[in-house]
Amino acid sequence: LADVNPFKFISKFTSIARFDTTIKYLTSRLKDPKTLSPKEGLTLSHLLLLCYLQRMLETSAEYPGLENNFYDFLSSNRLYDPEFALQHLLRNGLVDIFLFVATQRNCYGRALQLLGSFSHL
Repeated sequence: LADVNPFKFISKFTSIARFDTTIKYLTSRLKDPKTLSPKEGLTLSHLLLLCYLQRMLETSAEYPGLENNFYDFLSSNRLYDPEFALQHLLRNGLVDIFLFVATQRNCYGRALQLLGSFSHL
């Protein structure tokens, strides 16, 4: 799959709701971030974050280890933008994970600003 255009692959599998396959693919692509351009690393990391988020919102109970894998990704991947993660996590009510990202990425100030401006809590 290394020769496959990642965006075509992702588009195909997300269009048929195969987030499990997409998560595995993106995880494997992000294992060696040195092989990616900064823009590609950021984009793939954001897509992986959104795939995890989608799975968490559906039913994480159906996917053993999903939550642990998501936390591992959030703590080990330094390519995603924490602001992007915080906004999406808060909008979707995943406050525990929101606080985890704020702690891991040391962005408490921004997290507090987002919490203060968020009217859906």
